[in-house]
Amino acid sequence: MKVRDLFERIRGTQVAVLPNPGNCGDGLIWLGLRALCREYEVRVVELYDRHPAEGRVLLVPAAGNLSAHYHSMTELLAPYLATFDEVYILPCSVDIRDPEVERFLRTLPTHAHVFTREKYSYAQARFAVGDDARVHLDHDLAFSFDYGRWDERGAGTLDAFRGDVESLGLPLPEGNLDISTLGSSGHGEVLPRLLQHVAVVRTDRAHVMICAALLGKETHVYPNDYHKVRGIYEYSLASRANVHFHGFDEIYGAAT
Repeated sequence: MKVRDLFERIRGTQVAVLPNPGNCGDGLIWLGLRALCREYEVRVVELYDRHPAEGRVLLVPAAGNLSAHYHSMTELLAPYLATFDEVYILPCSVDIRDPEVERFLRTLPTHAHVFTREKYSYAQARFAVGDDARVHLDHDLAFSFDYGRWDERGAGTLDAFRGDVESLGLPLPEGNLDISTLGSSGHGEVLPRLLQHVAVVRTDRAHVMICAALLGKETHVYPNDYHKVRGIYEYSLASRANVHFHGFDEIYGAAT
């Protein structure tokens, strides 16, 4: 099953969405989700207040919040697994090196499905869930949004490397701007508004990579500390001539 197959099934209905706390990079997921909801006439009730809720379908944009460093989604989602008939974790990355993430996936009820956004997470989720019919592979929701309004040639180079625990810990380039931290997940338009003005982007951020690539920027991609960025590049962006991945054998000196 692909995400659009799911939305065809829920076309014209009302669903609940459990928001994923995050930065403005995660906001691109919200832009894509809302675009799909408009296209398929799906009405959304957002569970921002974490109040008890029940219903037929719950959508969960978990993104990178099922990894070793960030996995609060395991706690946020747990109360709702018993109160909704169908639960769909939308395209995300998982890292079962973290025992809490592995336990969460292993104990998901049979009415819960997991969409992953790259093949490494797909393999791990299939192993942990143990039911191939409930684990799916599709592109990050940021690919479902039209960035055409920010189509601009731009000039200059932007270094947008992360400085948190998910980085490789290399020295940051002079003038580095981690633009994903400039807003919350409710500010998804921050990234395309900023990236439209540059010609070249270098980053180890997944959604900076996606946004820059879809805006047609010359995009140089570097790995984070697990398979997320490499996996999204390989599954969704490797065929694009404007996107270039630099592996571990290249990064020493390339990002400094």
